[in-house]
Amino acid sequence: MSLHAFLCPSVGFASNAESLVLNEEDAKRQNDEVDEVGFSCANFSPCSSQFLAITRNKDFLLWQRKDSGIWDLFMRRKLARKCVQVQVVGEKVLVADRAGDVYGLNLTEPGEELLLGRLSMALDLVLTSDEKYLIVSDRDEKIQVSHFPNCYNIAAFCLGHTQFVSSLTLIPDYPDLLLSGSGDGSIRLWRYADGSCLACVALAPLLEQENPPAVLKLCCHGSTVACLLERISQILVFKVEATSVSLMQKLNVGSNPWDAAWDENGCVWVLTPHHTSQPVQAFEITDRGLCLWDGGKEILLQMAEACSSLRGCQVQDRSHLYKQWFDNVEGYLKKKREREESRAARKRARLD
Repeated sequence: MSLHAFLCPSVGFASNAESLVLNEEDAKRQNDEVDEVGFSCANFSPCSSQFLAITRNKDFLLWQRKDSGIWDLFMRRKLARKCVQVQVVGEKVLVADRAGDVYGLNLTEPGEELLLGRLSMALDLVLTSDEKYLIVSDRDEKIQVSHFPNCYNIAAFCLGHTQFVSSLTLIPDYPDLLLSGSGDGSIRLWRYADGSCLACVALAPLLEQENPPAVLKLCCHGSTVACLLERISQILVFKVEATSVSLMQKLNVGSNPWDAAWDENGCVWVLTPHHTSQPVQAFEITDRGLCLWDGGKEILLQMAEACSSLRGCQVQDRSHLYKQWFDNVEGYLKKKREREESRAARKRARLD
């Protein structure tokens, strides 16, 4: 089964061989209805039979897929914190919250286990395919690589970005490599086990602009990476090799993309809600690079209909993630000058 997930306000989408569209209408068939408050993060389980989402009201929701194709709302649990990322590992769910902590939730028992404590807002997390390392990026430029499940044992830090690290992706064709994207307008290739940086690509020159664009999302298929940028209607497609990252293609999608995901057949699905006619687009790998996929018209039409309510929505503003610089030198010099003048006035008064 091939699944594609897109995160957007109040709606989660999934497609598979049966051309199923998953949204909150499936949950309304159950006695427990889901409030339309929007998802802050969501993900599928590796087996694609479970869909997890966390709402902005801090509700953890778990759907399970029946043999009939209907998705049942299997679990609803209240969390104590707002979360930014969720991922399934066996019988445990990894949740990263805005405070920077990573918790493990057991699907069969109540309660949570603190796996990793941080002092900076977590923005993304990935678990390596062998489940030996948990990698977390944060607002303060750092990527922390910890041994899993004993995450107090830090293996390495990947340091080099100068702004928040917004997205991480592992490279399936090179299991020991990690690609990161940042608000500093660059992507970096790492050997994550020892924290060494193998390559760095500045994105502004590739777009022929001066201001560095923030990376919104990185997603990888094999060694091909799609890079989504904030307020840029192009997707940069890169080829990753053992020690290098090279640009393959600039893909124009006609509108600023919100999210993207690869399927197992090598098609990348892109969510562009503000596109005039194609709110969801699919591109397949060909000899000429990524080209529009001419199949799957039925599922694309279903997704387009489900996305119609998103046209009036705006993508989340990330300006607050940038470093804030304060010029306090002028104020300091002013107060120093006032102290010196006051001291000189008192000295003159004593002499008089």
